[in-house]
Amino acid sequence: MADRVGLVAGDPESGRPGQVRFRASRRQALVIGLPFCLIAAIVAGDYCLTSGPVFSGNSGWLYLPVLAMVAAAMCLQARFGATLTPEGVIVHGVRRRTIAWQDVTAIRAEEYTTNRVVAIYELGHRRTRLRYPTSGGLFGDREFDDKLQLIQGWWARYSRNQLRAG
Repeated sequence: MADRVGLVAGDPESGRPGQVRFRASRRQALVIGLPFCLIAAIVAGDYCLTSGPVFSGNSGWLYLPVLAMVAAAMCLQARFGATLTPEGVIVHGVRRRTIAWQDVTAIRAEEYTTNRVVAIYELGHRRTRLRYPTSGGLFGDREFDDKLQLIQGWWARYSRNQLRAG
């Protein structure tokens, strides 16, 4: 399943163009969270086989926070990604950061572990790898090259506009 791309329409009255958001698909979030779910299930199963029911006594309730953290980690995957705006790329991660189009020197696909990711090179030799879009063994995305070209197209269009305005 491909990465989800969200298009946000612009405001015709102000002439403001829209935005494009890249984030994990449901399948990608599941693949990322599944190992944590399996670990929690194995530990709970081991506890049941060796100590009785999971929720008997005081120590059994310790599994509830673990399961809540697993569920939260899977839900947080929807927060990560990137948003293209006329001003630049908003990188959604643990911290949110904006990269202005005029500061970008190159955008290209790179191999990272077993995946292909979009890498943005900035002035000052800083490189930022976007979490999404991505493509690889577990995250196969047939539209990855089209998404890379879309990001490069936004850079080409809006970096020129910012240079003319500045």
